[in-house]
Amino acid sequence: MLLTVQLLILRWSLKPLRTIARDLEDIEGGRKQSLEGPYPRELGGLASNLNTLLDSERAHLERYRNTLADLAHSLKTPLAVLRGLEQQTGLPETLKSTLGEQVERMQRLVDYQLQKAAAQGRRGSLATTAIAPVLERIRSSLDKVHGGKGIICTLEVDSKAKCFLEEGDLYEIAGNLMDNAYKWCHSQVRVTVTAHRSPSHRHPDLLIKIEDDGPGIPESHRHEVLQRGIRADQSTHGHGIGLAVVHELVRLHGGSLSYHQSQWGGACWEVFIPAPG
Repeated sequence: MLLTVQLLILRWSLKPLRTIARDLEDIEGGRKQSLEGPYPRELGGLASNLNTLLDSERAHLERYRNTLADLAHSLKTPLAVLRGLEQQTGLPETLKSTLGEQVERMQRLVDYQLQKAAAQGRRGSLATTAIAPVLERIRSSLDKVHGGKGIICTLEVDSKAKCFLEEGDLYEIAGNLMDNAYKWCHSQVRVTVTAHRSPSHRHPDLLIKIEDDGPGIPESHRHEVLQRGIRADQSTHGHGIGLAVVHELVRLHGGSLSYHQSQWGGACWEVFIPAPG
């Protein structure tokens, strides 16, 4: 009887911890935005501090994005003026060429920094995103852009598959790699999404593989491509800002980006994103 009473007391005393643990799981799954309680006085301070931290993170991210949007808007007019100067007939060809190159470089730098800063990055609480609809939209858009090539793009992904990435991040990662595949392939592109459950994680890890039947990247340049991809002012074989954004996003999420040769002899990019927790 004494042991039973002790177990009941222990269970009753730990109930608030189980409640706050369930609320944290709801926040992780996107079903709640904060710890709502009510909690005992001993846990009230902890819940309040966690809510303050979550609100501060959201507010900081919102201010950051608004500032970047204002910056992008303010740079449009100066870049447009410089492009107009480039079109003037009175300028020497060497000057026009230099001006055009520098304006294009500025535009690439702005685009790269804006895309990189807009990335959500790895966070402790993430709502799930359905993968198949995002890939379908990307394929539909690229089919229209590259309609003249008659490309066959195969998507191998479970219609119910979800991942712990923001939709915008998933769109940037898959979109840039699929765009490169469409540009360099002859006629075949395949996208495969698989989930690997690790014993150390509650949720499955994500593996995205995008391959094509194009010429691929020479072995001597493969490491160089990834290194240069980090910098917006350099590019190799057309893999410039797009690959840079992918590389940066994958690193922010604690994952890895690797290159292999596809079964057709072309490029095969593999993106591994570990699950949170």
